[in-house]
Amino acid sequence: MKTKYILTLIITIVISMTTFAQDEYIEDKGAAYRTYKLESADIKEFKTIDWDDVRETFKDCKPNSPIALKFRYKKPLQTGKAATEAFNFKFDGKASEIEELIAKSKKTLGTIVKVEGQKF
Repeated sequence: MKTKYILTLIITIVISMTTFAQDEYIEDKGAAYRTYKLESADIKEFKTIDWDDVRETFKDCKPNSPIALKFRYKKPLQTGKAATEAFNFKFDGKASEIEELIAKSKKTLGTIVKVEGQKF
């Protein structure tokens, strides 16, 4: 009888602790994750990004909200030429860091566009 009572008590405590831990986890992850994503098969399109539109995407975010800038280039395969087939990159940060994320994106895209332009 005592064993059954102790086992029931332990199970109740474990379930209570698990439920409480899940509530904390959900509460910590409550911020919306907003992403700006650009995919293209034309490398020149990355030269013409309107960075004000990127800023506009995140203007309603709270300063501590998590955000991401994602870029994907998928080049159609050309026979007989050595060229990049695809690249993906992503910069994560907070909405308050948008200027740094844009600066990193511009630098990375500029390098890729320059390298790819030399291959044509």
